[in-house]
Amino acid sequence: MSRRNFAIAMIVAGGIVGIIAVMRASEATRSSIETRPDVTGAEAADESARADVPDAITWVPYDDAFAIASRTNKPVLMMFTAGWCGHCQTYASNVLNRAEVVAASRRFVMVRIDIDQRRDLNARYGMDGGYVPRTMFFTSAGVHRPDLRAASRSDSIYFLDTHNPEELLSLMRRAASS
Repeated sequence: MSRRNFAIAMIVAGGIVGIIAVMRASEATRSSIETRPDVTGAEAADESARADVPDAITWVPYDDAFAIASRTNKPVLMMFTAGWCGHCQTYASNVLNRAEVVAASRRFVMVRIDIDQRRDLNARYGMDGGYVPRTMFFTSAGVHRPDLRAASRSDSIYFLDTHNPEELLSLMRRAASS
């Protein structure tokens, strides 16, 4: 085997070993979250949320949302998303999967709308454009709350911070208290 072929073989082998190491580290992290006795419930929930727990929030279909909101007297949080949207995926993993957001979501009727599947709703609630992710709030009676929006934006006003949950949490606190 020539030196060049040997070098290529070592690079390929190193890449495979690296991938295996990353996979094992990921599995070890997840299993340690589940089995570590020194981690409190809140810490485990936060670590679990950061580990990308899918659908930790209970989402309800749009067609049922306002009836549930009326019956339970909970406000509605409506999030517009799309499978192809990178910002939506970032928002889900960095904001929506955080333990404090999941906990706050229990005080809301949570609705996730895929704009490609529900074009009618995207048009109906896309008053400032059909961008995603778009997070909107409604009272339990179904009245839109335009005051609950991204404070720092003059355009795409329902596009919240996709990296930090504080903006969403602040809006959730305001919506729940009024």
